[in-house]
This record gives sequence, C-alpha cells and structure tokens, in this order.
Amino acid sequence: MILGAKKFVDKIRKQFLPDIPHNDLPQQKHLAKDINAEDLLKKSAKIVQIDIDKCVQAKRLHGIDKHKRDLIIYLLWNKGLMTNEKLGRLFNMSYSAISHCVKTFKEKMNKDKKVKNQFKKLNSQFKL
Repeated sequence: MILGAKKFVDKIRKQFLPDIPHNDLPQQKHLAKDINAEDLLKKSAKIVQIDIDKCVQAKRLHGIDKHKRDLIIYLLWNKGLMTNEKLGRLFNMSYSAISHCVKTFKEKMNKDKKVKNQFKKLNSQFKL
C-alpha cells in the first residue's frame, strides 16, 4: 500500500512499479490492481479516438469501431486489472464474449504486425 496524495502515489507507482507485475510478487499485482480501470478505459478510448459509450450501448460493432473496442478490451485484459466477468460488465458483454474477443485479438496480433504495433503503441502510453 502506498499512502499519500494521488499525485504522490502516482509518482511513486510510476517510478518503482514495472509495466507488468511480476508473477512471483503478489504485492506488485495488488498495487497494480489499485489502479482505476475505468480511468484507464477512458484514457485509452481517447487515444484510439472512439466513443466508449457507443461501444457499451451497441449490440454489435463492425469494422474499425470493433477493432478499436477489441484493442481496448485486450489492453485491459492484458494488464490483469479485471476478470473477464468485470470486463464484460464494463462493456455490456458476457464473460465468454470477452474471452472470445481476447482470443481473436491475440490471433490478429500474431498474424498482422500492424495490429501488434497498434497494441504496443497503446500499451506504451500506460505505465502501471
């Protein structure tokens, strides 16, 4: 636990926490989970230029909107901040739809370097 004002906590977290918490250090995972996932969602939506409300309210998305939503879902999933169930509630989807989304996005990243670079670029914007 880090005590202090939000600005101080963010500074310490940025300075001492790695981008991805180490699996053998549960304290790092606990600190990473203290990050507000909704803030991360809003910031990532702003970066990829998508209206997050549209993603949540739409039954189905197509084309670039679907790709951007899936990119954000994969980012949040990859950070390990939420379970598939919580991600599903955030996006108004089932946990199995989140699982499918993550699986297909991984496959896209393995096949297409452009998609992988988009993820790396978005991921680099967030030091958790």
